[in-house]
Amino acid sequence: MPTGGVQTGGGSTSGTQDLGLFYGAGALLLGAGAVLTVRRRYGKQHGTSC
Repeated sequence: MPTGGVQTGGGSTSGTQDLGLFYGAGALLLGAGAVLTVRRRYGKQHGTSC
């Protein structure tokens, strides 16, 4: 009969593995917000509607 607790391994899934994915998503969101802001300002200055 085995004794002791269950072995859990190295814990490779215990934290966030792909921080680059989150950074990339954040950069895409910031970029999209910047594009929308620039388009709104450009449309107001030049009388075009978006």
